[in-house]
Amino acid sequence: MVLTGISGAAYRYGFVGEGTMLVPLPGNYVFVRDTPRGPVVVFAEECQNLATDLQVNIRWATATKVHKCDRLFTHLGNADEGNRRAERDDIVRAYLPPMNL
Repeated sequence: MVLTGISGAAYRYGFVGEGTMLVPLPGNYVFVRDTPRGPVVVFAEECQNLATDLQVNIRWATATKVHKCDRLFTHLGNADEGNRRAERDDIVRAYLPPMNL
């Protein structure tokens, strides 16, 4: 899935299937709910290690229960925290995910 930030930059995110282990890499992630009108970004964030970041799991539980999210996508390998935060902010400004507001 490609997400376009408010800046116009395009970010390619890969689907993480059920039962798939998250890799121990820095990256950005989004929680998405599929709707008849298309995917809705419910939450966007970044972290240093997707495999060990407990916030991914805690927030995913909330996203599935409260916001009916059914998909997790990641954009991996950006080691620079400033770049990851800029990407997150760009996506948040474009999609206004309810869990980020």
